[in-house]
Amino acid sequence: MNIVPRKEEIEVMREHIKRRKSLHIHGPEGVGKSTLIDHVYRTWDEIGASTIPIYCRSSGTFREILVTTAEFLLRRGIRLISIDEYKRAQVISRSAALKTLSTRYLRNMIFPHIKKGDFCVILDHLEDVTPRINSLLTALHGCSSIITASRKSWDVSDHTSIFGSLAYDLWLIQKLRLGNLDKKDAFTLIESLYRSLNIKVADKIHLFKDIYEVSQGNPKLINNIFKKAADSKYLKNGNLNLNLVMIDCRMDEVHMP
Repeated sequence: MNIVPRKEEIEVMREHIKRRKSLHIHGPEGVGKSTLIDHVYRTWDEIGASTIPIYCRSSGTFREILVTTAEFLLRRGIRLISIDEYKRAQVISRSAALKTLSTRYLRNMIFPHIKKGDFCVILDHLEDVTPRINSLLTALHGCSSIITASRKSWDVSDHTSIFGSLAYDLWLIQKLRLGNLDKKDAFTLIESLYRSLNIKVADKIHLFKDIYEVSQGNPKLINNIFKKAADSKYLKNGNLNLNLVMIDCRMDEVHMP
């Protein structure tokens, strides 16, 4: 997905990272949470932060987070040592070896390094806060800044829908809500995508208005519309068959695994 015009939100993220403060990003499906995080991660050097980002793009399970973090530490040349219940030490030097370790060993292995380091842990797609993830978040929050993202707001209104519940200090993390784009920003994205495809329609402004109306400014849907528009079968006599595009977009959603 193209970076959407989110200058204010980008600045909020960068300011929190620079000040080593945690932030929770939330909003409906397709508003650009992952796109925003990806952009900030790719431009980390521009922030001027002393922290080092550990980016977990998929944070669906406790194990996913631990393995991704351990792999990051290995790539930085950090010596990971797993100690079993018999006090035997095993040096972990390859990612493949992580698959043999239990989540308890993984956690005990990486946390000494997290506590000693200066990291910002970024957890995207963190939809279900299970008790173990809650415990992990609490521990991370105690030794590093964390950037989290999910559809849930982590506000009081979400209390009954968050399995595992959040620790009190996590409820207090500052929130950044993303919604659909307003008309001006949506048109900026639409114009950018239109130009990138190098397609020509008879009435560009009318098309832009129609796309904004059917998408309600949702960045993901706007991107999906233009992905379809790249296929010449949707173009005829200088017109884009937007109804057919939308039908096929909805069909794609139905068939997504």
